[in-house]
Amino acid sequence: MSSEIENECRLSYFKVIGTVNEKHNVYYVQNVEDKKIYVKKTLSVYNKDVYEYIKSTGSAFYPKIYECVEKDNHLIVIEEYINGDTLEEIIRKRGMLSEKETGDIAIRLCRALSLLHSHVPAFIHRDIKPSNIMITNDNIMKIIDINSAKEFHENSSEDTILFGTKNYAAPEQFGFGQSDKRTDIYALGVLINVCLTGQFPKDKLCTSHGFREIVKKCTNIEPQNRYNDVGELMNDIMVVLGMRQQSGNQYKKSFLDSQLNIAGIKPNPRFLPGFRTLIWWKMITAVLGYGFMVWLTMTMNMTEKDGSQSPPLETNCARIAFFLILLMTVFLVTDYLGMRSRLPFGKSKNNLLKFISAAVVWFIAAIAIIVLMVAVMFVLAA
Repeated sequence: MSSEIENECRLSYFKVIGTVNEKHNVYYVQNVEDKKIYVKKTLSVYNKDVYEYIKSTGSAFYPKIYECVEKDNHLIVIEEYINGDTLEEIIRKRGMLSEKETGDIAIRLCRALSLLHSHVPAFIHRDIKPSNIMITNDNIMKIIDINSAKEFHENSSEDTILFGTKNYAAPEQFGFGQSDKRTDIYALGVLINVCLTGQFPKDKLCTSHGFREIVKKCTNIEPQNRYNDVGELMNDIMVVLGMRQQSGNQYKKSFLDSQLNIAGIKPNPRFLPGFRTLIWWKMITAVLGYGFMVWLTMTMNMTEKDGSQSPPLETNCARIAFFLILLMTVFLVTDYLGMRSRLPFGKSKNNLLKFISAAVVWFIAAIAIIVLMVAVMFVLAA
């Protein structure tokens, strides 16, 4: 009884302030203490273990879960409010995605699913589709709905509850067998095809080099003819994108292990460019790049009109300004924290307009940095 009272007390901190989807009992709520906005879901069909697992991992690939309480044969979940667009909305607004964009989303989905699949017993999502994928304003991908997820039971011959969305659901989700890791891989293959063509594989198979074979293998009717796990799928996607060399059909287990480790770590979009995705070759490149910037800054010298060395104060202020301008350039080029979309015309479809906007902002910011360093120099010299 005391636990029920405690649960009621915890939930009482969240007051409903708006409706997300009344039919599915999803509402906006506000914490009465911190005044922050969250999302409240009341689920009648669920697997609490999945939500508890996601809550414990704190993975950035899923909304952060704050409360997970069972009440009257329902599960009440309080989770992070995410500001962004679903992949479905992005495709509808922009049309088909490029190979690079599609591959990037697919790789991130593989990492997100590897977190579920690596649990013992494995959790199967069973409803991967564009409307369940959110791309935040900081370009972070999150799977926003895990209501359909279930545990994989090796001795079970079929799913006890049928779940899935038409055209994305694998044949085994309709009574032809039990869902397993390859069920999610089927849906991923359909999603890749939709991103590239705007249509389902059964209507129009993508003609993109490399991805066509990936989609065909993912969506094979027979699960044993699909990829065995998301690690294999991710490996082939990286080969197609030129991120990894083809090493034959033999898949190296060590590579999958490294990706599972990555999926369990919570990447931070506020890390410096090069370290946000925690991919080793990007981090090494970033270390070399930032090291070069520091070396270039430290070796820069200033001279007076007569050729003599400038005073140390002036030289150091100039070095700081130079380094800040270099860093600002890196931030703009890599779209750190999604800053380019926040610039004037940053969301325009006209690339020239976006480039001019970024250039003007860069110029103004560079002048501001120089003026600031000059002001600091005069204050210190006074």
